[in-house]
Amino acid sequence: MQTNEHSILESDYVKPHRPISNDELKSRYKKYMNKFKLSSEMVYHKNTRYFYHVKKYGKKEKEILEKKENKEENYNCDIGNCSVSWRLSQTPRHLKNVAHDVVDEYMKVFNQENNQTYSDYDLELMRVFYTWLYFEGNNRGNNRGNNRNYNRNYNRDNNEEEEQQEN
Repeated sequence: MQTNEHSILESDYVKPHRPISNDELKSRYKKYMNKFKLSSEMVYHKNTRYFYHVKKYGKKEKEILEKKENKEENYNCDIGNCSVSWRLSQTPRHLKNVAHDVVDEYMKVFNQENNQTYSDYDLELMRVFYTWLYFEGNNRGNNRGNNRNYNRNYNRDNNEEEEQQEN
């Protein structure tokens, strides 16, 4: 039985039609953190070099907070298995390149997360990344959508170049 479910990876970034204030962007960041039930704590996996917000009240957050309270040096390193690696392994073959592009872009954009101002593009990337990471099911073989190249659609450098050309 084939389903008509589509992956968030098949969506395109649409530029906003109006300027967005920094306050609105901060508000949207907080909204996404709440919507996706993300903790402010992040986990970092040394082998894969992937990092991401863990789920609020989840096992990984609990372990991170315990290690932090005990003043362990690398309290947020290698907690549990890497969710990004697992999700990549569960991503349908025709979307693997897109998923890798989104992950790579997320790692690049959010690498210096503290005290950073985010653009609309950054927050859309965050939405796509966490929807894919935590909320898409294992639909192997069921998604037969477009295999778009997200190096073009989800790439901060290209997006900034396009904006400069338009001005």
